[in-house]
Amino acid sequence: MAAAMPALAWNVELPPCLDKFKPFVKSGCFQDGDQSPALVYRSSLDQGSMTVEKCVAECKGNGFRYAGLKYYGVCFCGATVNGPQVDDSKCSFGCSGNKTETCGGDSTLSIWQDPSFAKGPNDVNLDAYKSLGCFTDQSAKGRTLSWPAAVDAATLTTSKCLAACEKQGFPFAGTEYGGECWCGVVLANDTAKVGDAECNIGCRGDGKATCGGASRLNLYVAKELESLEPCGFQAPPTTTVAATTKGPHLL
Repeated sequence: MAAAMPALAWNVELPPCLDKFKPFVKSGCFQDGDQSPALVYRSSLDQGSMTVEKCVAECKGNGFRYAGLKYYGVCFCGATVNGPQVDDSKCSFGCSGNKTETCGGDSTLSIWQDPSFAKGPNDVNLDAYKSLGCFTDQSAKGRTLSWPAAVDAATLTTSKCLAACEKQGFPFAGTEYGGECWCGVVLANDTAKVGDAECNIGCRGDGKATCGGASRLNLYVAKELESLEPCGFQAPPTTTVAATTKGPHLL
């Protein structure tokens, strides 16, 4: 499994998905770690009344591929699972809100996967990331991208940032201040595209390329790592064509 992202995030928690969506599929029981969490995002949902359905809706609403439950009712989400799978018997704690459901163990997670993602990190390469341009990153509500990648600032290049985000399954990647790399599954709602000239700081590892600016991100997206049916998705209506009867085709 890939190394975990830093636990610190700068995001605003989005509401759970209340729309109908494809049911998540159970992946199994996975080992969690204190220093290297299996799933990067810890929800603030009430642990005392947790169910699988509540955690899954939380992760769906926040754009994550995986939902995980630990220690009776702690809900986590992630774009990849950074831990080994273990025997299902290691996940034996009943959920606090529904004892018939399983919510992990002391240091294990019961993990569920969103089937609406077509591809995972191992199925795409860096060419999947396309530039979106220069975007603002100055909101008091949170960062445009939530997750700082563990990339050496002194040698940062665009490709190193994209590789770090891709490895963790994040569809969005952005460089900032010449030496920062940020990843995310969704963008902050109030970020805005600005002129390319505002992303004017060279990458510390490649001065010929730009890596954002002051409160500005060079932003990239790999659409293949996004859900094909995000929260709120509505399938296009089907069109029924009336059948017509034709006579025999004569030669």
